[in-house]
Amino acid sequence: MEPWDGPALVCFTDGIQFGATLDRNGLRPGRFYITKDKRLILASEVGVVDVPQEEVQFKGRLRPGRMLLVDFSEGKLIEDNELKMRYAKKQPYADFLKTHSIEIKDRLGPEPKTDTALIEELLDEEPGSFDTSDTTLVNKRVLPLLTYTGYTYEKVEMLLAPMVKTGAEPLGSMGQDVALACMSRMPRQPFDYFFQLFAQATNPPIDPIREARV
Repeated sequence: MEPWDGPALVCFTDGIQFGATLDRNGLRPGRFYITKDKRLILASEVGVVDVPQEEVQFKGRLRPGRMLLVDFSEGKLIEDNELKMRYAKKQPYADFLKTHSIEIKDRLGPEPKTDTALIEELLDEEPGSFDTSDTTLVNKRVLPLLTYTGYTYEKVEMLLAPMVKTGAEPLGSMGQDVALACMSRMPRQPFDYFFQLFAQATNPPIDPIREARV
């Protein structure tokens, strides 16, 4: 599973069409009725709107990762396969990929070299030896150290800044899908070896049918 895998039932309408899609694990139900007077009622649970059974023409549910679309101008319900094939055949996308694909390795420049002399000079500086309000000096004297020690923009903005401004604990809440520091092939900060991960499971267990799609 990925951190963004749901649960999610997403609906939209522009007044001409109505569409809905479910997360690929099916963790958020999506059930719908079509009534004899041509109404579509869709919700995450059955019974959100009371409908006499004799007025129900069709009952259905969105399956994991599937979509549905109602075109009010055509008066038609378009289900997952038809909807996806309609757009998949609109353009020769496979030919586009063959013709226009760009390899990242062909676009990257040479690997940047660490200015060891500059880093040693900066490490020897006394704290507060320059004006931190001078953006140019900060870019020249602080950013190289942050890069050298593995700090990212997100860590500075989301963790360090709140610690300095309000004394907040360095807590983050994002999907953590990188390798453990002790097993990573990439250089990591010393702090990455000494922090606690906490995961709270709030979703139902994934069954083999859902696992096949993920």
